Amino acid sequence: MTDPRDPTDAFPMTPDQEDRLAVERWCEEAGLDRPVRMSSRAYRLSGPLDEGALRRSLDVLVERHEALRVAFPGQGHTRRQVVFPPVPADVRSVDLRREPAERRLAEAKGHLAAHLGANRELESGHRISAIVVQLGVDDHIFGLAVDHLIADGQAFAVLARELWEVYSALLRGQRPELPAPGFAYSDFVRWEADWLANDEEPRRIVRRFAELLQGIGPNPKLSLDGRDPPANASFHAGMVRYAFPPGASTLLNVGCHH
Repeated sequence: MTDPRDPTDAFPMTPDQEDRLAVERWCEEAGLDRPVRMSSRAYRLSGPLDEGALRRSLDVLVERHEALRVAFPGQGHTRRQVVFPPVPADVRSVDLRREPAERRLAEAKGHLAAHLGANRELESGHRISAIVVQLGVDDHIFGLAVDHLIADGQAFAVLARELWEVYSALLRGQRPELPAPGFAYSDFVRWEADWLANDEEPRRIVRRFAELLQGIGPNPKLSLDGRDPPANASFHAGMVRYAFPPGASTLLNVGCHH
């Protein structure tokens, strides 16, 4: 009997995916903390929540978007990826109503950070994580995380919009009506691989970018309180502790807002 979750045929990884996994392997080999690949958002929901409808909404997205079902055989060493058939989304449920009211939000943040910050296994066909934390009868926090290997901030915004559109339709007893995707994820990846391999223009851009990087030279000097450390010709992993003078955080906040 065949496994219903057997993937379809393999196709290449993108250069961005290869770079991210190479950095992750380097951090592990260097004994550093494993980089968090997951990009997450949390939503505070007031009023009745139909958790079943929310789970079905996620299932609709998983079935709709191939990228949410991608796996990377051999922990990415094969430089290939595959798409699994749709399976129900993995949603964790936490009920904090028995906790003291003043501690619930802090407890919720801990559960959100632990669940959404955990990288999805590369060889599984699950590229999203979700969690529902119940604070009160009509008070919930819904957290959603998407693997950065297959989605950026703009893609996350699209998924979030579609999720709430589907959820709203299911609550009304209607069939969700979303526009058909313009292309399949696997088709786009194959097109990009063919473009990078056979079109001279992207190769020319990469060569020119490499030339510019080689001409940058050593790292520029950094001055803190009049101290000028010597410029370094290479980067080294490590940690630097520095105490900013009073008022610096205020200035930084003002600068960031501008």
